[in-house]
Amino acid sequence: MVRMLIVRLLLVTLVLMAVVIPTVPAAAAGKDPFGGIDCSKAHDAAVCQPTATDPLTTSNGVLHRITTLLAVVAGAVAVVVVAAAGIGYISSQGDPEKIKKAKNAILYAIAGLVIIVLGQAIINFVIGKV
Repeated sequence: MVRMLIVRLLLVTLVLMAVVIPTVPAAAAGKDPFGGIDCSKAHDAAVCQPTATDPLTTSNGVLHRITTLLAVVAGAVAVVVVAAAGIGYISSQGDPEKIKKAKNAILYAIAGLVIIVLGQAIINFVIGKV
């Protein structure tokens, strides 16, 4: 029963891949759909309107500043947690419970740092596209 379910899921995945994957390069290779508009003739078109600078979402906007500040604070906290856990690990004197607690704190702090860096990269990518 489980084997048939796995086979069915595999077949559905393969069919979806066969349908979706060939269309991705074709869509990506397309040119800018608005590249051929002559704004002297179509001055009312939305594409021809000047873009406003949004103080909220631009690369120097409020959201970017807030997320950067939060990332710096969270990164500093994570570094302090790694340092404190390292001291706890050194001073554990072989107690398995203290060692486990310190190792977990270091692991979670490093995972938090990775999440912070990836989050900032995603935010900068999205804001750069706006």
